[in-house]
Amino acid sequence: MAREGVSYDEVAQVCEQLYREGLKPNQRNVREILGTGSTSTLLRHINTWKERQQAAANTELDLPQSVIGTIKKAMLEAVDNATQKQEAALVDAKEQLQEAFRGLNAYEDKIKVLKHEKNTLLAQSEAKTLELEKQLAATQRRADDLETQNKALNSKLDEALRAQEIARTESAKAQMQVERADIAVEKAEQRGDELRQELEQLKSALTTAEKAAATAEAVAKEQSKAIDRLDTELAEDKQALTALQSRYDNLLGRYEEAAKMETKVQEQDKQISRLESDILNHQRRYEDLLAKYEACTRLESATTARLAVLEAQSSQPAKPTDKSTKK
Repeated sequence: MAREGVSYDEVAQVCEQLYREGLKPNQRNVREILGTGSTSTLLRHINTWKERQQAAANTELDLPQSVIGTIKKAMLEAVDNATQKQEAALVDAKEQLQEAFRGLNAYEDKIKVLKHEKNTLLAQSEAKTLELEKQLAATQRRADDLETQNKALNSKLDEALRAQEIARTESAKAQMQVERADIAVEKAEQRGDELRQELEQLKSALTTAEKAAATAEAVAKEQSKAIDRLDTELAEDKQALTALQSRYDNLLGRYEEAAKMETKVQEQDKQISRLESDILNHQRRYEDLLAKYEACTRLESATTARLAVLEAQSSQPAKPTDKSTKK
């Protein structure tokens, strides 16, 4: 069975309890105690209770209607002014909080850009390493070919030497052939020396390529470690910014200097420095919002205390007039 609406007696009892405790009998405070009731019903019962209290105070004080109207008007104006100031301060605080969230979204976009650049650097490093491996393989194949050619030339040189020994025992006609063979051997030896020099150069180039590949791999690992550290620090800063949404907790974030990297990584360090400045700005904005929130709280407390004083003054009985003295 559905519960019936909140009665006037329930609301009046809570309003009197709040009044005795020095709190403002408004719709929010009443609803917190009752735990139920629609806004329109609570406001209607609260206004009825206030009117009856005011009527009772007017009857007890027996003040002129103009004085009562002036007091009532002053109290309403004070409440309206305090409410307007409080609402304006809350609206301003909400706008600044929204601006802080927009800054957070921009910060997350920058994080995405940095991750994209990290992936690009890794892809470039992998491509460079692959290219060096291809060059190394081609150099190795060239060295193998030169080694094969050198063996063939050595074999030919051996054959020419044997032919020379045979030619020395032949006739004068064969002597001419021997001389030509000597010339061929000399050229072959020169060619063999040239091929040996070329082979040494290729071996040196192969060693240089291997060192370059090792250096590129080491640089890629350092870049990957530095980028991982950046991811960790950015995640910590994001957690600090997320804490701002829950009760404006301390927004702390710091970034350590990344290891020395290529020119692209140094540019990322500059971007991170700018992000740290943005974080400090968010922290200062949070402190300003907190100060404004505390000021609003103090203003509400002062207004409630002022209303309590005015209501207490209005509830005090009027001093009797000394009619005998007047006569």
